[in-house]
Amino acid sequence: MNTLLQLNDTLAHAPAGVIAMLFAIALGYMLKATALFPNNRIPLIVLPVTAVLFALIQFCADKLAGKQHAALYLLINFMIGFIFGFIAWILHAQILKRWLDPRIFNDDGSTKFFTKDNNP
Repeated sequence: MNTLLQLNDTLAHAPAGVIAMLFAIALGYMLKATALFPNNRIPLIVLPVTAVLFALIQFCADKLAGKQHAALYLLINFMIGFIFGFIAWILHAQILKRWLDPRIFNDDGSTKFFTKDNNP
């Protein structure tokens, strides 16, 4: 838990470019995982969204000259939360799904502890 808190503090004080870059990576992978966007269209979404968010962060930071306004605080923390969500998703997909799920879930989706009703 301390590691997550340290990571949160590090990201909260990271330059806007670092937060925007990590956000872009997370957003790109999230879009890639959905069937809605073909891979060659992902940059058309990721680049403008990240650019707008980065510009908003920089604009707010410049206008407020070091004073953190609520809107800037919310925007930065939204992006940090998105990054944490991305990390959780990757951990689940790469580690938990392969290691934990087979020990908890049966092939029919029921758990080793409870069974699912087949009736709707």
